[in-house]
Amino acid sequence: MAYNLYQVQMAKAWVE
Repeated sequence: MAYNLYQVQMAKAWVE
């Protein structure tokens, strides 16, 4: 679960 959250944060950073 934590891994999923981490991926989401990374993806958001790339989008920004």
